[in-house]
Amino acid sequence: MKKSISIKIVMGLFFCLMLINAIAQKPKPVAAAKPKPVAVQSKIKNNIQLKTNGFKVSEAYLIFDDGTPVPQDNKVDLNQKITLLIIIDAGWKVSDSLVYPGASEKVVLSNGYEVLNNEDLFTAYTEKGVNAADARYISLKAVITQIDNKKNYIIVKFRVWDKKGTSSLSGSYKFFIK
Repeated sequence: MKKSISIKIVMGLFFCLMLINAIAQKPKPVAAAKPKPVAVQSKIKNNIQLKTNGFKVSEAYLIFDDGTPVPQDNKVDLNQKITLLIIIDAGWKVSDSLVYPGASEKVVLSNGYEVLNNEDLFTAYTEKGVNAADARYISLKAVITQIDNKKNYIIVKFRVWDKKGTSSLSGSYKFFIK
């Protein structure tokens, strides 16, 4: 770490694939032609920037650990866990009722300092896969435990992809410490 950087951050990130009981919906097969990335305009909240390529996303938003929505200004307290929830309606390549998700996340401060760069959060599912109905709900959790300069906001860049298919999505959002 450069001595000129006066910010000391201890950041813990918790990532997981949220398994939520829901009515199982079979994903539609991916079209043979490779689709172009499309900006998603449906129920996308919290100023999440999202582009899809093959996935059909119905919703993306931020929630707190207790399930309440993060305010639209994305201001949170220190030690307050937030979850990015992405609901994917279709686009997974299904094999024996399983899909093989991949996800990456990069966390950068507004001053350009890279806090985290995790290339595949779902390496545990590379061989064994997950139930296709459960893969409809992708969540990435984060918490800031300490920050010296609250004027710096946090930029989270993420990507989700199908390891056995061609679908992917990418995006970013910002959040701020009160």
